[in-house]
Amino acid sequence: MSFVVELFFDDQGERLVVDLWRQVERTYEGFSLPAIGARPHISLGVFDSAGKSHARIELEKIAAHNAPFEIRFSHIGIFPTTEGVVFLAPEPNERLTQLQIEVHNCIKPYVEMTHRYYDPALWQPHCTVAIWLDKTQALETCRNFKPVPVAIATSIGVVKVHNGGSKDMKIEELFTLPLGGRR
Repeated sequence: MSFVVELFFDDQGERLVVDLWRQVERTYEGFSLPAIGARPHISLGVFDSAGKSHARIELEKIAAHNAPFEIRFSHIGIFPTTEGVVFLAPEPNERLTQLQIEVHNCIKPYVEMTHRYYDPALWQPHCTVAIWLDKTQALETCRNFKPVPVAIATSIGVVKVHNGGSKDMKIEELFTLPLGGRR
């Protein structure tokens, strides 16, 4: 079991990504991200359960002093792993990069960061479109890609991932904090 700090989008941005999820799901009758409890997001960090309450306190501070901001997804890609992950990648964005660094630095003293890909020096921001596709399906998904308009980053939260890395994965949202401290 692991915990993930996620950056969530406004309703319109979320709908655009869910529409892509549904399109892939219909086309390939594959793994359903909504069925496992996922919401469209960009992951900012992954950690174990130690220090979870301290992490929440730090994330509340981060959310309160970061205003919502724009994210433009300019391209689609495939991670070179066995999980068949297709993702949307945002245009370079200083606010997004700084938020990820801030999250990493603020919660690192309280938790064990469990995935090296979320170290700020290695982090590749992305929003998962599909998982568990074979190579042909992943390439076809990329070939059919049409740019997604702007999404607005509006909140951060933490989810618990059960059976991560398997097709039996389930996601449980623990809390969400609005950016700018608004409720």
